[in-house]
Amino acid sequence: MRFLDTRGIDEPNYDPTEDIAACNPQAHMLVVVAKVLDTAQHRVIEIVDKIRSHQPKRPILFVMTCLHEAYAGIQHPLPYPFASPSPWLAANPAFGPLNKAAQQQIAMMGERATRAVMVDFTHPEDGYEPILYGFEAMRDSIIELLPATLGQGVADWIGIDQTAVDSVIKRHAYLAAAAGGVPLPGADIVGVTAVQAAMIRELAQLLNVPQDASGFTRMVAPVVLATIGRRAAASLIKLIPGIGSFLGALSGAAINGISTVALGHLYVWYGRRLIRGLSPNSEEIAEEYRKRFAEAARHWTGGAP
Repeated sequence: MRFLDTRGIDEPNYDPTEDIAACNPQAHMLVVVAKVLDTAQHRVIEIVDKIRSHQPKRPILFVMTCLHEAYAGIQHPLPYPFASPSPWLAANPAFGPLNKAAQQQIAMMGERATRAVMVDFTHPEDGYEPILYGFEAMRDSIIELLPATLGQGVADWIGIDQTAVDSVIKRHAYLAAAAGGVPLPGADIVGVTAVQAAMIRELAQLLNVPQDASGFTRMVAPVVLATIGRRAAASLIKLIPGIGSFLGALSGAAINGISTVALGHLYVWYGRRLIRGLSPNSEEIAEEYRKRFAEAARHWTGGAP
């Protein structure tokens, strides 16, 4: 799970438009955070409405914070009472301002929020215990909203023909292998790169993966460079007259085919995680690519059933 954060909407000299535009396509749940006593949330609500207009079914968790500001000098009420409907602690007038502000906030947010939760995260020196007050309630709310969150993407995979996916990868692997047989130094590297780019585009369209080709390429490039290096070495062998060209074509063809199979299966793995709201990091991608490359090499050379 990854949180994509913007600064405070009403911070001076801050325009959230760019951050929202960057985060919105990647987010599967919207978490709206507001101080419980700050009831002037009209600007926030305007932005929430704008975001909802594009994805009205995306869950929204409304998190009210800084509860202690509504009952300064009093410890947090325990056990945590805010999981039940309001009003809370009605018998204690010290919590009257909190009740009034929270109910006003919830009313303003209205049906926009799928769920509301109240938390207060403080520093030890602030003197409030526990310092992560309401953490469990927020965690549980996120977990309970996950089925709706994941459902946005999981449904997109229903009915996908795995045979078609395998066919795309195999076809481009053979094309890439053929590029390795071109008896011109360096020509195979250019050719296989174009073949692999075409394969990724076709897989993205077939699987309905969010268009994040630049992010995928940026993360996968370092680990693939090692393979490109081997392809380059194989290409240079072609400079040797006669037998050098023959040997180079064989090794280049094999490496090109294997790397294309590995890259295709890696992209399918990557796309499945994007669909589920996950964002694999570069280390995970590198590990997965090495595994896929080893599997492809065994199959290509007949070393695996």
